[in-house]
Amino acid sequence: MFVTSPQFEQPMPLGLVPPGSRFWRALELSLNVPWFIVALRQHLGDAPVLRNIFLSTDADLRAFLESDLAASVVSLGALVPPNYGHKRQWKLQGIRRVWERDPARAPRHEPLVIESKEGRLFDAMTMLKPKLDVELQLLIELPVD
Repeated sequence: MFVTSPQFEQPMPLGLVPPGSRFWRALELSLNVPWFIVALRQHLGDAPVLRNIFLSTDADLRAFLESDLAASVVSLGALVPPNYGHKRQWKLQGIRRVWERDPARAPRHEPLVIESKEGRLFDAMTMLKPKLDVELQLLIELPVD
């Protein structure tokens, strides 16, 4: 999950924000695990708007991809922390496909499987090669850039 503090809240004029919205200048990760960035293309009247949504776990990603917003996704990435073998820096891993293990044959808490733009498969939470012991079902496929 993401954590923030009141000192990082950004006051905004009420007429410019949706009711109940709050804005933050900084956030912290509660756990040092990969998280996901989803870019959506939507329309505000006639104008196209690009929105970016940050999701803290693969369970959140699964829920998002099962929502009505999934049809608006234009890009998806996993932001992988340095403790996952990438020396001392974060790595943005572009995602082409997201798979789930067959729900009839695997518990729903099993991590999603992501396929990079280069065609490599990863367990969405460990970023290691996934155990492919059951059939996979495609949740989303994005076009190649």
